Amino acid sequence: MTDAPLDRDQAKELRDLDAHGAADVDTVATIVVEVRDTASGVDPTEVDAMLRRRLTEARIELPDDEVRELVRQILEGD
Repeated sequence: MTDAPLDRDQAKELRDLDAHGAADVDTVATIVVEVRDTASGVDPTEVDAMLRRRLTEARIELPDDEVRELVRQILEGD
């Protein structure tokens, strides 16, 4: 599988997360790509769980609305 670059909206969303610092933004971007690559055909609840698990492992806390937006982007291929 290839790592698709983030589109303009995704890049902006990640810049908006900069309250966590640049390193965390890069980590979130990497996690989103990894979950996207492994989430093909998976239902939204499982994608949400996968993303939250990976964020927890990376010790990154995001508000629920931001996690939901990332899940939407993963599922819609944005």
